[in-house]
Amino acid sequence: MKHAIADCRLPIADFRWAIAACVAVAVASMGMAGTSALPKMELSEKTKGVVLSGLRYLARTQNRDGSWSGRGGYSRNVGVSGLACMAFMANGSQPGQGEFGEQIDRGLDFVLTNVRRDGFITVPGGDTRTGMYEHGFATLFLGEAYGMTQRQDIGEKLRLAVALIQRSQKAVDGGWRYEPSPTAESDISVTVCQVMALRSARNAGIKVPKECIDRAIAYVKQSCLADGSFCYMVRSRTRGSYALLSAGVSALYGAGEYDCPELKRSLRLFEQDTPRNVSRHGAISHYYAYAHYYASQAAYHAGGHYWSGYYPAVCKELADSQESNGSWQDTFGEAYGTAMACLVLQLPYQYLPIFQRLGADDAALKRAAEPPAPKGEEPVDPQ
Repeated sequence: MKHAIADCRLPIADFRWAIAACVAVAVASMGMAGTSALPKMELSEKTKGVVLSGLRYLARTQNRDGSWSGRGGYSRNVGVSGLACMAFMANGSQPGQGEFGEQIDRGLDFVLTNVRRDGFITVPGGDTRTGMYEHGFATLFLGEAYGMTQRQDIGEKLRLAVALIQRSQKAVDGGWRYEPSPTAESDISVTVCQVMALRSARNAGIKVPKECIDRAIAYVKQSCLADGSFCYMVRSRTRGSYALLSAGVSALYGAGEYDCPELKRSLRLFEQDTPRNVSRHGAISHYYAYAHYYASQAAYHAGGHYWSGYYPAVCKELADSQESNGSWQDTFGEAYGTAMACLVLQLPYQYLPIFQRLGADDAALKRAAEPPAPKGEEPVDPQ
């Protein structure tokens, strides 16, 4: 399949990302034979077919206004629309270009139309009590689209959306929760969503205050427990799920924390817990798509055996669980489940800047160069 990205115009921000990615690949292939952070892994023909079937399902089921239908409160959801359009972009299409360019355009129109004057992205009458999830995913989509196009109309709405995230950062702890307000406490799940949205916007050239990022990183680190798991809320200090573990690892990578103590102990737990969480019929079945949206990014950024062990297993699981019409069933609807599955499977394409591996490669090489701990001793991370 010919991807539209092959003949697109790269804005300056994307050009810098491309140069950095090339440097990371070059460094990984020099000087330390056998320690490349990420073994080369192409999509098999079967996986390519699975992905295209999923994307074409999304294209067929998109509503005229650019949204998708869904269960319960997830019909015409700006977050789901953003994820679905990102799945098209992860295949190489861009706004107005490629096999799914028309669908991306419609999705962009839907999201842009629903950016309120205060920057909050939600449909009229939307539930503001849980809205920061959909706002975060929709903002992430706008950040990726703006990075590819530098369209002024996208940039204007993206700046409003980013400003809303900044104003909604919790005064008490530096994270985010469901409602677009700085009062009350945060939770790690919503916080990760905002961290990734802010990273995308910053990559695309939108200014994000350093203080905002620093406070968010501090909150994520405070949420990391001694065993490497992440608690849902800092005050509870209760061990969280595999989904939260994956989200926490992804947030640390997304924030540029490639070699901190919290990441090291979380990766040890991630490696231990991943094999029993690949099946859709396990303990995380209710949040399967969400969990592996972040688990795939965590494994990809960690590289090495984390990725080479994870990706073939999740490819098989997703291929086996795909419906005959190309969709994936999910608690939050088929559009959501299908978009998430396609994003997971297409990570190796690296068409979305938010998924690119930069400093993570250097950190992996640094870890490989460290002398092993004396026999019988385990390295201890400071708490």
